[in-house]
Amino acid sequence: MNGPLEENTAAEAGQQLVGLKKTLEEATQQIGSLQSLLATQQHLEQLLKQGRAHLQEMRSRLQQATAERDQLQSRIESLQGEAQRAMAEREQLAATLRESDERQQQLARERADERKAFERMLEESASHKRDMTAEIDEQRQTIRNLRESAGRAQSLAREIVRAHDDQLRPAAEFKE
Repeated sequence: MNGPLEENTAAEAGQQLVGLKKTLEEATQQIGSLQSLLATQQHLEQLLKQGRAHLQEMRSRLQQATAERDQLQSRIESLQGEAQRAMAEREQLAATLRESDERQQQLARERADERKAFERMLEESASHKRDMTAEIDEQRQTIRNLRESAGRAQSLAREIVRAHDDQLRPAAEFKE
């Protein structure tokens, strides 16, 4: 009984040994696969950690970029306000300049009119002066003529008085 049973047992043991070897090989392959999966999982976990760190860095950069954008937007709005104020001031200065130019032109026209009036008055004054000078010259000439006539009249009156005296003297001598 020992014989066939031992053979059966040896055969079974051989089969079990082959099965165990096969299972061992499969287990070795599975261990290799598991080790590969574990390495892959560790690598994926490392990549995940790096991805999280990168994502955190990207979020930080995004927040920084958003803050910079907001600052730039605020600066742009401030500059736009300054530009609008500058434009309004420029328009006001342009209007003031136009008004000043118009006043200057009006004053220039008034000065030109005044100059013309003054020149006309000077011309009239010069004309009156010439007329008055001519009239004064005529009056002087008349006065000279009158003086000459008066002088001749006085001479004539003296001659008449002498002649009259001369006529009266012989009659007075005659009466005496």
